[in-house]
Amino acid sequence: MTNDNKLVRIALSGPNAKPLSKAQKEFNRLSARVAELEKLLIDYQASVDAVQQRIQADYIPLLAAYNQARADLVRLFDRFYDNPEATRSERRKIARLIVDMGEDLLFRHGFADLRAIVGKYSQQDLDEADDAVQQLEQMKQTAAATYGLDLDDIDFESPDELMAYIEQQVRERQAEQERRNARTEQSKSNQQQADEAKQAAKLQQTTKTIRTLYRELVKAYHPDRELDEAEKGRKTAIMQQVTEAYEKGDLMALLRLQLTLNELDQARVNTLADEPLRHYNKLLKQQIDRLTDELTERQQYMASLLGRPLTSVQSTFGLEVSIGEAVNSLKRDVKAIKQQLKSLTQPAFLKAWLQAYYG
Repeated sequence: MTNDNKLVRIALSGPNAKPLSKAQKEFNRLSARVAELEKLLIDYQASVDAVQQRIQADYIPLLAAYNQARADLVRLFDRFYDNPEATRSERRKIARLIVDMGEDLLFRHGFADLRAIVGKYSQQDLDEADDAVQQLEQMKQTAAATYGLDLDDIDFESPDELMAYIEQQVRERQAEQERRNARTEQSKSNQQQADEAKQAAKLQQTTKTIRTLYRELVKAYHPDRELDEAEKGRKTAIMQQVTEAYEKGDLMALLRLQLTLNELDQARVNTLADEPLRHYNKLLKQQIDRLTDELTERQQYMASLLGRPLTSVQSTFGLEVSIGEAVNSLKRDVKAIKQQLKSLTQPAFLKAWLQAYYG
């Protein structure tokens, strides 16, 4: 996406000019919306980058401290379980606390040293984890037989990781098959070639406007015949922008480049007929849909990452507030659990705490 959000619009040529047509007004509206969405995406991504930096700098160290304190609690509970003064009810509560907290730390946060402790109180759950390993191994064998893949020397942490690897391999095979098909193009039947030519003609008609703009820019700025090295470098940079916009089907970017490079003057924009404008408008609507989907995907990702409702992270301000609240909340949690850990080291306090615990 280009950072140049120059607005391409149709303007009245003078005080006595005819009012804009419906297609011209629609072009202006859609053009403005594209520029607005592009700016929103740029600004939102800048906020995402800032949030991710703060996650690395502030949130992750706090989370590590919080989980370390929870692990220390599990070890404390384990020691108290063997205390001769512990009652049966207290031991039952202690066992449940160790299982609930310990399994989360063991399986989600990598505290492998807690396996032996958790195993004392939840052998059944550990057996289920072993069953998951066996199930993953069976999935590997099935995938190897189904897709003809050699997976023996590859370790996967989860079924999702296995499926992602399989999908990647399938995509690579499909790409290789497509390359082979291209090499054997001449061997296809006349009917196949006629069918493909028909499909290509339809695609050509759909993208005619974009291709026309692209060719005009290529004709003016292709660097191969340029002798001056400085000018050749400038044209090479321009062609990179042109090619990127063309490959994305980005009509607005191509129009902006034409205006910026004086290959399309404002007077020409103002006199575009309604028929090509209606095609432009169709392409602009498609571009608006793509930009909207891209923005929504980024917002949904940040909502999931921060554990917040989508509505709270749909703006750059909401993102800043959300990460600030998440960091501050975790700071309070770290402080509270450390105070709790210090207090519970006293057996009398721990027994009183367990008495009020309803787990």
